[in-house]
Amino acid sequence: MEHLGPGTTLGERYIAGRRLHQHPRWERWAAEDTVLGRDVVLLCFSPEDAQASATVDAGRRAAVVEDPRLVRVLDVVTSGPAYAVVEEAIPDAHALTQILAGGGLPGDEALRITGECAVALATAATRGLHHLVLTPSNVFIRPDGAIMVRGVATEGALFGQDDLPAGEASRRDARALVAIGYAALTGRWPLPGPNSGLQAA
Repeated sequence: MEHLGPGTTLGERYIAGRRLHQHPRWERWAAEDTVLGRDVVLLCFSPEDAQASATVDAGRRAAVVEDPRLVRVLDVVTSGPAYAVVEEAIPDAHALTQILAGGGLPGDEALRITGECAVALATAATRGLHHLVLTPSNVFIRPDGAIMVRGVATEGALFGQDDLPAGEASRRDARALVAIGYAALTGRWPLPGPNSGLQAA
């Protein structure tokens, strides 16, 4: 991502502002859509990345799924110094990892969060899409209590998990949902895999 920085333009319309998250193979940037005059988030990765094509495809498929509990995919960029999946900005939301920094939540709230995540993933599954790498860092809570899940299909593709059989993909998401409930109750994460942002159980 050496050619990506504040002021970089992707897709001739998205101007990168500040980096939100850095992974060795991808980054998330707050950005401005200069055509529609709105804030967006860019999930950026190198065109040479082994999973670039799969992630672009996942982004295009995720863009057709509509559910208020899912962070919307607005566009896919395949020109400029990096490829990007363009996501809606949710600046008023807090990641579940932030909320659990002080410990677990009451049982009814943990149940509500898990249930809302389950409905979101069920909606995606009707389109043949799965998350595959769901952790508390992908779950967001807005000030009004609304739950949103980010990264359906796209983050799984970045991790090279997009070719799982449907049954195995569903089982993986179901297991992650149980783990979300556990994390919401305890403030700890019980599964191996991608960094959850929480201490291990």
